[in-house]
Amino acid sequence: MEKSLVISSGPENTINTTHFKIHYTTSGGDSVTPAYAESIAVYAEHVWDEQVTNLGYEPPLPDYGNGGDDLYDIYIQGIGDAGYAQPEDTAPDTHPYEDAYTSFVGIGDMLTDDEKKIFRSPQVSSFLSVQLQYVGDRILA
Repeated sequence: MEKSLVISSGPENTINTTHFKIHYTTSGGDSVTPAYAESIAVYAEHVWDEQVTNLGYEPPLPDYGNGGDDLYDIYIQGIGDAGYAQPEDTAPDTHPYEDAYTSFVGIGDMLTDDEKKIFRSPQVSSFLSVQLQYVGDRILA
């Protein structure tokens, strides 16, 4: 059984992509359709391509098994059109950036296609997760 970092309102389903594990449920207050979860997965990979591949930022740190594996965790929750990046654990001492953190992202359950296309919540949340590995908790102050 996978260790989930966020408790959802129903049984958890997941979608794995090259870089992400999307956590979602189809029942309760956090429920979304599988198609919605798949669209978040597609947009998340696009954001990765833009931020990591094209712009050259370091990828978010692996979370050393939190959320079930080392894929970056995105939790779809009943938070409307909001999103956030949550620090988890401090990075190992071998990491080159002082005060770096592993993290996960929470994404709302009510993003419109237009909001996903302009990466309103996914991109902002994803970029915060990239920043957490450079400066850690200093961006939270």
